[in-house]
Amino acid sequence: MQRRHSGANAAELLPDAGRMRRNSASVPLPVVPRRSWTSRMIRVAISAMLTFFFLIEISYLRGCAVSDSYSRATSQIGEVALSVLADSGVTHWLAFGSLAEALLLAKRPPMQLEPSVVAAAQAAKEMGRPSGIDYHVSTVEVAIDMVHLETTDFWSIVTGLEAKGMHVMYDTNRRLLQVYARIEHPPETWMEKLFPGSEPHVYGQGLPHANLWFLKLENEFITTPEYRPEQTYAESDIFPLRETTFLGRAVAVPNHSQRVAMQEFAVTLAEGRKMKSRSQCIDEWMSGVSFYEASLDRATWWIVAIIVFVPMYMGVRECFRWCHASKMYLEHENKV
Repeated sequence: MQRRHSGANAAELLPDAGRMRRNSASVPLPVVPRRSWTSRMIRVAISAMLTFFFLIEISYLRGCAVSDSYSRATSQIGEVALSVLADSGVTHWLAFGSLAEALLLAKRPPMQLEPSVVAAAQAAKEMGRPSGIDYHVSTVEVAIDMVHLETTDFWSIVTGLEAKGMHVMYDTNRRLLQVYARIEHPPETWMEKLFPGSEPHVYGQGLPHANLWFLKLENEFITTPEYRPEQTYAESDIFPLRETTFLGRAVAVPNHSQRVAMQEFAVTLAEGRKMKSRSQCIDEWMSGVSFYEASLDRATWWIVAIIVFVPMYMGVRECFRWCHASKMYLEHENKV
């Protein structure tokens, strides 16, 4: 039996090249090859950065609170520093962050403490010791007037602090006296192990401390060593001094405290809550202030970071795949 043909040859059955159309829907997506280790490490780095800044943002919205151990130690150092300044008789007042915290604490109801705790705190104060109460402060900053400050007054402050178990460090350029709790037997650092005889770095950033700033009067303005608008105050705004309660004792504050604090903490005082900048949150996290003597909080933070990192990495990976597939698709379209 013979097969019947329509009379058209095979060449005529093929579509005309001139009539061929590019149908984007019929073009298959290119196969995405496996990524290299370099690309994988880039995805891990991006995911880690996104996770870190996400958790920092959460901490920022919650006020960037320091650990309880850090605030308690800062409260004790601040109590000692204020008591020594009161005994020396020099003119001083709360400044900068401590002034803002004192104004915010004045708006809140007083802390309800047990009678036994109050009695123990009062007995400690009578003996010249810190009360041991955690007043939930993250900084203690006091300004000292240099106009009537004698050399003997400065050394009386230093000797008074050292007599109460404090270690002081003075920065001549910033006119700043930093007060730390003395560490009797500091642990040996890795730098001291590698280079025996090197100068130990026991005190510094990350440890609880109090800042005593020595300010001076210049043309009716109270200024810090570095001239900055937020740290330059009119004499009429500072004097005469008033009193408020801070760290369980009466301390001096500027005459126009709100005006002075508004220069640097306008948003904080307007919202009525303690708020730090994002850069401060990052600095405190990097220096270890947020997890000072709080191993459980540090471990919890890392566990939460790992939990957040997993979906963050999956999202970044899918984004990379989509971008690469789109790039390959466009290249294939241009070649057709």
